[in-house]
Amino acid sequence: MKNAPVKYLIIYFCGLLLLCSCKQTKEKITNEIILADSTKIEAIQPTDSILLLKHLDSLPRINFPFLSDFYNRSFPTVIDLSTFKNHKLFNLPFTRIPRGTDVGSIDEDVKDTTFNLTDNNYKAEWNLIAKTPKFVVLEVHSDYAFLVTLTYDLKLVEAIRTGYADPAGNVHWHTDRHAIINKDLTIILQHYSEVQVADHNYDKQTTEEKWFIDKEGHIKQK
Repeated sequence: MKNAPVKYLIIYFCGLLLLCSCKQTKEKITNEIILADSTKIEAIQPTDSILLLKHLDSLPRINFPFLSDFYNRSFPTVIDLSTFKNHKLFNLPFTRIPRGTDVGSIDEDVKDTTFNLTDNNYKAEWNLIAKTPKFVVLEVHSDYAFLVTLTYDLKLVEAIRTGYADPAGNVHWHTDRHAIINKDLTIILQHYSEVQVADHNYDKQTTEEKWFIDKEGHIKQK
């Protein structure tokens, strides 16, 4: 009977050790669950690419061949890109394709070399031309019409002006540019000049150039 207190003391310490061990195991499991849940939450946060795709999927389908020009434009769906304020959306450079006639010029002004993806309120007038694995092809309205290739994280690959008139709204003489875009991403770039030589009589000229978008998203002349 003299050893009974020692026996109970040993049992007490063993129970205490077991209790501490179970508590530590429970805390470890709880921490792992919390960490796993946090990782899961981070994983389901929408990325810029996912958000961009949602906007693109909201745009109406277009028909091919698609005419990109300056006149009589309407964009039934205007998208809000305020989510992408941290991206470069304004004053983006475009590739100039200088062409001139006796009555006007296009892309010859070296001061006019940028465009915007949205207006000042982050509202964008876009037409979706194509989605490829590496980039998206858009027609963007920014004063005039632009054919634009962007990566899915909104980085510019290249842009050209496809809809333009100089001088705009002049019924007596003007030079226009428009583009006919095909589903295979080949482009016919047309330049049209018109001069009134008499009442209801005009001298007209039209030239065409063949362009295409390569697999990296660059816009090139054939």
